[in-house]
Amino acid sequence: MRVHHLNCGSMRPLGGSLLVGGSLLVGGGAPHGSATMVCHTLLVETANALVLRHIVLTHLDLDHAGALADFPHAEVHVAAAEYAAATTPRTLSERRRCRAGSDR
Repeated sequence: MRVHHLNCGSMRPLGGSLLVGGSLLVGGGAPHGSATMVCHTLLVETANALVLRHIVLTHLDLDHAGALADFPHAEVHVAAAEYAAATTPRTLSERRRCRAGSDR
């Protein structure tokens, strides 16, 4: 098995300077500045196939899972506790952080 690292897009979000080294968090940068961020994707090469359409998420916030509808045939993997929090939110904060969607 081989793993290939792909840059599938670069973004420059406003406020991104708060997330990177040399930023406001460590004493430099402007709070409304931008920073380059990469949409990092892994392509797994097995003996029989290339695996690209599985999506593994650390959490279901909109900035990570907001475009899942663009991949209708993908198999989505997420921790059971995160899935439960997204599909049965108990607090206002949990209700605001995820977009309602179909149960997959």
